Amino acid sequence: MRRLMILLVLLFVIAFALRPEDCSPTYEWVMDPGRGCRAFTGTHAIGGSVEFVEDPTGEGRGLVYKSTVPHSETGFIEARPGCPLWGYGPPHYEKWPMLVYRAYGCVYEDDFYLLPCEFLMDVWVDEELLSTSLHTGGTVLLSVKDSGHPDWVTSAQIKLSDESGRYGKAFLLLKWGDNGRDTARILPGSPAFTAEEWHTLRLVLRADRTMRLYQDGYLIAEHDLMPQYKAGIIGGHPGLYIHDYPWRGEYAVRGTLLIDDFEIRCYSTPACCP
Repeated sequence: MRRLMILLVLLFVIAFALRPEDCSPTYEWVMDPGRGCRAFTGTHAIGGSVEFVEDPTGEGRGLVYKSTVPHSETGFIEARPGCPLWGYGPPHYEKWPMLVYRAYGCVYEDDFYLLPCEFLMDVWVDEELLSTSLHTGGTVLLSVKDSGHPDWVTSAQIKLSDESGRYGKAFLLLKWGDNGRDTARILPGSPAFTAEEWHTLRLVLRADRTMRLYQDGYLIAEHDLMPQYKAGIIGGHPGLYIHDYPWRGEYAVRGTLLIDDFEIRCYSTPACCP
């Protein structure tokens, strides 16, 4: 009997150790195209526009999120009525100085969510945006925030810039440090980022404070979070956030970014977010 009890206890311990992880998100935000830009906490339309449109790529995705910087001859596009605007107007100069455009929706929460967290989205850019972005100081497709106003600290970014063009191809960059000033090395064998095709992106901020960027299922870059950054998020902003060199003039960078299936998830268990 005693041996049987010991065996049952051992079996219980093994079963407990091998139990499936509970990967229910502790936080989840899913973009709802039906709400339009009202789905976001706020939107910026500085030198560009944010709206939801029927998928123009012919893939039948329904409503998709469109972030646009227009040609100079058309100027900035009027903001959609009813959008919760945080900024509106032509491009302007900011610190450094750089010519700045903002055409994105913001997802900011009052609560702070601990890592691990992941950001997922499908993206499509036109040829014009890709080609003009490769000569800028930086065209951001996604920023991750780890603290709120008045600091608005960015712990990670997915970006195109003058560092993206290599070997006659373009690559997405994982940026980190001081609001995206530093670049993680592009891993050997990483797929190029191509225009006018949908790509699935996944940015993971792991519990061990490492970041990983995946494109179409391939790991293309990874790096540690800077020590001063918090081990968690308050949200982020998908869409175009551009810093261009002033000598290039207004609207030297221009074009369209489409985003579909944008989601943010955080978990209580590191194994849920490898």
